[in-house]
Amino acid sequence: MLFSLRCWTGGLVPAVVWVLLFGSVAGAQEANSALFVTVQNPITSDVATRIENQISARANEKNEERRAWVVVLDFNPDGKPASTTNFGPCSDLAKFLSSPKMAGVKTIAFVHAPVTGHTVLPVLACKEVVMSKAGAIGPVVVEGVPALEVSEQVAYKTRFNRDDRWPIVQKMFDPNVALVKGVAKSNGAPRYADANNPESVSAITSYSIQSPEPLP
Repeated sequence: MLFSLRCWTGGLVPAVVWVLLFGSVAGAQEANSALFVTVQNPITSDVATRIENQISARANEKNEERRAWVVVLDFNPDGKPASTTNFGPCSDLAKFLSSPKMAGVKTIAFVHAPVTGHTVLPVLACKEVVMSKAGAIGPVVVEGVPALEVSEQVAYKTRFNRDDRWPIVQKMFDPNVALVKGVAKSNGAPRYADANNPESVSAITSYSIQSPEPLP
């Protein structure tokens, strides 16, 4: 899913997101179209199912005044780091968040502490990411998470679905990626590539090595 990244340097509480989205806490309280969802750590099948049911109930609400058009998912409850070693539940949650039934809902990942392991996948599936100064995304391959299988890599690429920044995500699980930034030959826009992949780097020109690694 295509998403944009917004940084936030304020306090790490849910009200921060409401203020950022609606301009004031009072305005947020009146915004019945928004839903705040806590993503428990680690993400298990029960957690993924609970979140899907919680969002679906509001997104499919017959009363339009109560229907949720904006869903903010807090991936760091209590401001603590989040990491999941099990791919399955994270893939299921990411698939739901990027499914056609969610096309009319703006999903926002709220990241205010490190998010690693496969918890990264549903973050990438959201349409927007709001990060605090303490927030960080990746790496995916950490203790307990082996090198990704081809099918798992495909899942990450499918959920992220943004070719110009895909090498940034790829670097999170493949240390052999040599990240560079250049100008796309097709349209002149900024684009990232893997210098170790001839096909990837052939799509850009005038590139430079990226260090430290940028956010997706």
